[in-house]
Amino acid sequence: MGVISFRKKYFSILSVVLLMFAAAWPILHASVVWAHSGGVLGPAWTSTPPTIDGIIDAGEWSSADTEAFTIATSYAGTLYVMNDDTNVYLALSITDDDWGTDLNTRDFVLIFFDNDHDGYGPELGDDAIGFITTGVTSPDLGFIYLIDQFWRPQSGFTWDALYDGTDDGEAAGTFNGTYNLFEISHPLNDVDDDHDFSLFFGDTVGFSMIYADNNEIVGRWPESSSQSGWNDLVIASPIPAPVPEFGVASSIIAAVALFSFTLATAILSKKKTRL
Repeated sequence: MGVISFRKKYFSILSVVLLMFAAAWPILHASVVWAHSGGVLGPAWTSTPPTIDGIIDAGEWSSADTEAFTIATSYAGTLYVMNDDTNVYLALSITDDDWGTDLNTRDFVLIFFDNDHDGYGPELGDDAIGFITTGVTSPDLGFIYLIDQFWRPQSGFTWDALYDGTDDGEAAGTFNGTYNLFEISHPLNDVDDDHDFSLFFGDTVGFSMIYADNNEIVGRWPESSSQSGWNDLVIASPIPAPVPEFGVASSIIAAVALFSFTLATAILSKKKTRL
């Protein structure tokens, strides 16, 4: 009877644990994996960073994951993404009939990120990086073509350097007569935590981008203005290894299994002591 009682007690406790996990699974699954319903780019690891010069060289970007896109039917292009252990690298080619050179004709691309990958926002500190054809004057870097912004409730997306942040990364661009070509690098994890994302190997972050021609925003890709409809970017690891399909959820599964084993061991040990 003692063994039967022990088994009943153990399996009763285990059943409660598993039922609790089963109830939480849809929430974990939705928030961790399906925070965004768009496409997925990456992981794409590069051991040789590209030269950020605005020329999308096929050899330099051979390790990148790519995705064709269309904005407002008339602006078609290709996005390239990859990372090493320091930076994420993005490049894009997009059809355009000129290269804007003043405030009225300038072109720019801006890529927004859902830093915490929750499908909601924008939220304080969400990152945005991009390129502007006329360049801007940065308080800490001087004249640059890089756009490095963050979101704040009082003013929306605004420059990091205006609020005790720093402009982090590089950007360059060229025009080949048919396409505007942009290359951008941005640190995965820098010291400017209040204004930039902090990404590590295996992380996933949502993103969306807008394009402006002649200083007028012509559209967004993906079209959804809600973060839940954005794309995902997966940060690659330097050593290829099996990656669990559900990162955080897999850790919770392992924790539940460890808890169940520890509980069973403790109960069995207590039972043996009594005997």
